[in-house]
Amino acid sequence: MNFIKSSSMFFFIYVPFTFFSIYLNRLLGFSPTVGLNIAVLVITTLIVIRTGYINLSENKISIFFSIFGSGCCVITLYILAALFDEFIPPSLGESLSSFIFNAVVMYIVINLSLKKYDF
Repeated sequence: MNFIKSSSMFFFIYVPFTFFSIYLNRLLGFSPTVGLNIAVLVITTLIVIRTGYINLSENKISIFFSIFGSGCCVITLYILAALFDEFIPPSLGESLSSFIFNAVVMYIVINLSLKKYDF
C-alpha cells in the first residue's frame, strides 16, 4: 500500500511541477529546457523520499520506483503534446531514451539521498 501512496504522490507532485516549470520557461526564457525537467524530477524524488512512505533502501523497490517515475515522465510528455500545440509528441526512440535517462537519474538520486541521510 505504501508503494501506491508514494507512486501517486510522485505523479501528483511531478505533473504540476512540470507545468509550473513550463510556465517559468516561457516567462523567463531558460535555454536548456531539459535542465528544468531534470530539476523537477530530482526535487519530486527527494520530496517522496523525505516523506518516508516507502522504504527505498531495498534495491528492488528503488529500481521499481525509478521505473515508475520514469514512466510518469514519458506519460507527461504525451500529456503535454496533447494539451499544447507547440509540443510535438516524442517518437518511440525519444520516448525510450527519455525513459532510460530518467530512470537512471532517479535511481542515482535515490541512492545518493539514502547514503546521505542513512535510512
